[in-house]
Amino acid sequence: MFSALAKLSLSLPSFDLRSFQPEAELSYIQGNIADNLPANNKATLEKLLDNLSIEFFPTFILYATQNVTLGKLANSIHPFNTFEFFLSTKERIEKTKKIYHKTGILVGFEYFKTQSIQGFACFLEKRHENDELLPYLDDFCEKTKKEKTLLEPLIKDKNFEKFVEEILVNL
Repeated sequence: MFSALAKLSLSLPSFDLRSFQPEAELSYIQGNIADNLPANNKATLEKLLDNLSIEFFPTFILYATQNVTLGKLANSIHPFNTFEFFLSTKERIEKTKKIYHKTGILVGFEYFKTQSIQGFACFLEKRHENDELLPYLDDFCEKTKKEKTLLEPLIKDKNFEKFVEEILVNL
């Protein structure tokens, strides 16, 4: 079975995440993200979170194409706001845990975890280049209860994959 799952993950398409850049990007939204995020963006993130937290691998695969489309739509949202949304309720936190912690048990999910982390890292890097991370780090840390002293060096060192893991994997 391991061999079949390994072959499946190798046969899945690799995406050039930089091609997912949206035409228009939302600036960082301060305040309560659940109240201030436009409804269409909120719906996109909610559906993406629902789809990515599916635990039955064949069903998860059925949503792969839809998830790519939703991911492209979500790329217009500031990454900090996306993280805040994912961590804004107990239900969303549990779904986020499913996404990032089921991969240790189900080998087929590892590919998607890796792609997801790389995607977030790519968008964080772009926003950092535009000086759109550090000015909002205090507010972000306050809302997510994350340690600025841990996250700030990751941004300054451009270690965005570790940043994503710290936010979404170390829950």
